[in-house]
Amino acid sequence: MRGYFWAISIGLIAAGIVSIANLIVAKKPDFKDKLDQLTSYSGYIGSVILLAGIWGLIDGLFISKFYTSFAGVILKAFPIQAIAIFLFPPLCIVLGTLQGLPKIAAWTGKDLSKVDEVAAKVAPYSVPFGIAGIAVGFLLLLFLLKIYF
Repeated sequence: MRGYFWAISIGLIAAGIVSIANLIVAKKPDFKDKLDQLTSYSGYIGSVILLAGIWGLIDGLFISKFYTSFAGVILKAFPIQAIAIFLFPPLCIVLGTLQGLPKIAAWTGKDLSKVDEVAAKVAPYSVPFGIAGIAVGFLLLLFLLKIYF
């Protein structure tokens, strides 16, 4: 299970960086080349994060019942990290949908015009969710490194 959280935390940080790439380039134009390399994989990152978020939600609610059985204990012991653990599935689903929807539509061969319309409507929300993804990813990393607060 720890490997899953390592992958989720790194994936959330990568998806968050891709989401705020325009903001980073506006502040530091010399990072444009490095960010272009990462944003070329945004569809793949989004697709994987979307699947991981769906799996995390299903696992936490129905399979291991983590969210219903251990919620009180974890909130008392590690309140900040517990919030990150509870937020990562919906955040993965949102970031994965924002970034992976065009790639998933291309894989399925569906009409891309509606996907572009949806992507244009949700584009303003990309930066706040990207910042939240980076924050939750770092909190999960701290939890995995046994740095609690």
